[in-house]
Amino acid sequence: MNCCKPQALASASILASIALLASGCASVRPTVIAPTACSSLVGASLRADVEPVDLPAEDATAGELWVSFDGQTGRLDTANRFKRAAIETIEACEARDAAAAERLARPWWRVW
Repeated sequence: MNCCKPQALASASILASIALLASGCASVRPTVIAPTACSSLVGASLRADVEPVDLPAEDATAGELWVSFDGQTGRLDTANRFKRAAIETIEACEARDAAAAERLARPWWRVW
């Protein structure tokens, strides 16, 4: 009877070691998801208003009106460029976050 106790103790020790190793291999990666506000990446220069061109005087000539309206069109082009840059920044941030979420959804053995 005395000869079986060391063998049982050794078997239990081996099983416990294997269980410990197996639990370490099958564990889940720690994941910290911090919410990101993509709009916070849009800089102040893109948020600034584009000032309109001063209106011409009431007695302005056709040439002065032309210059004024041409300047206003240029300001509109600047405003549209700022809007496109802001949208591109937000879309790039959303794509980055989606790629990170997709990587986190993969099994632990296929991280990259």
